[in-house]
Amino acid sequence: MHSFIDEGLVLRRYNYADSDRMFVVFTKEHGKMSASAKGVRRLTSHKAPHLELFIHNRLYFVTGHLPLITQAQTLHGFSNLRHNLLLARSGFHLLEVLDKLLPEDQPLPELFQGAIDTLSSLDELDSSLIDHRHLYLSRFYQHLLSFLGFGLPPKLTPSSLYSYLETVLDQKIISAKSFL
Repeated sequence: MHSFIDEGLVLRRYNYADSDRMFVVFTKEHGKMSASAKGVRRLTSHKAPHLELFIHNRLYFVTGHLPLITQAQTLHGFSNLRHNLLLARSGFHLLEVLDKLLPEDQPLPELFQGAIDTLSSLDELDSSLIDHRHLYLSRFYQHLLSFLGFGLPPKLTPSSLYSYLETVLDQKIISAKSFL
């Protein structure tokens, strides 16, 4: 078995078995990938606090049929993002779009860094500027769509960009209200 270390951001998680959890993570060097973590749902788990949404991690993997996360370290916690409802909704929107749009197992370090920078910008927003959070998402989505070769809508407004994202995804975005 081989092992590797990579920076990552949890896009989605779901329970598996009695104490395990499955994750979809966006990593800097390996792209979007699925992985599991054993015992992470136990109260005594040391990995559990690090394997949450809105946490930039250093993840330690062991390869196999499905990569296994053996350790996790928090690099940036985005605490303001996790504790402010409006910012959290914007963060959920970003994670959902990344999860639905990114291809599996393709390293995209520039997009990874853009996602981390966008989450950092949202996390650092002053309470008087929270109403402008859609500008940060719009800027990142423009970069994401162009980088992946989808182009941009003819009119660049938050609502047209949102509609274009849904067209590209060919499905509704569940966390839609946070973007508009």
